[in-house]
Amino acid sequence: MLDFNDFRKLASNSRLNTNEKVGFDDIHRKDTEINILPDILKKLDIENGGGSKIIMDIGCGCSKPVLMLIEYARENNHILYLIDSKEMLDNIPNESFINKFNCEFPLCDEIEVLKTKVDYIIVYSVLHHIVAHANYILFIDSIIELLVNGGKVLIADLPNSTKKKRFLSSQDGIKFHKQWSNTDTIPVVIWNELEKNLIDDGVIFSILQRYRNMGCETYLLEQKDGLPMNKTREDILIKRN
Repeated sequence: MLDFNDFRKLASNSRLNTNEKVGFDDIHRKDTEINILPDILKKLDIENGGGSKIIMDIGCGCSKPVLMLIEYARENNHILYLIDSKEMLDNIPNESFINKFNCEFPLCDEIEVLKTKVDYIIVYSVLHHIVAHANYILFIDSIIELLVNGGKVLIADLPNSTKKKRFLSSQDGIKFHKQWSNTDTIPVVIWNELEKNLIDDGVIFSILQRYRNMGCETYLLEQKDGLPMNKTREDILIKRN
């Protein structure tokens, strides 16, 4: 599992395209990444009109979704805060409405002034790297502290190892595996196995329960067809009350 410094190296490699800089092969995103931002906006239900909103993207990367987010913010007069490494942010254009924070969240001194001020936060295809290398509870706690009352965070594109097992145990999953591998083999699925540093049902439901216990509303959302690797991934939406 890649860590923050691994992504810094990818971002500064001029031989890589933007998908590869954020850790994906083209085969996983080339035809579907255009669908990512519309899905995010629908799930966050961002209010347009009546004044600009503050939108933060943590681990924004430099591929098409964040570039589309920039255009969306421009068209709707929103203010963007983009958090990632300097190497990654250098691949993103500078605009008057964009504030770039070069840091490994939540180790960002700049975010202190934004506590209780951010309307919407996007964390897309990031949390599994945090689970593998850092304290994911501290990570999410720090996000919730930034939200205004009624603010929302979408922690999305979560690769759930238990969901993947359920899928590969199904008839649809077996058929998908055979087509993907171009073989007639049945996928091997091992239940009740120790899997270190991965997101599974236990991690997913502990997040949902933890932040409900803290007074937030939490929701587990489906990743529908048309999104990359959607058969094994899902999203968490948290609303701060």
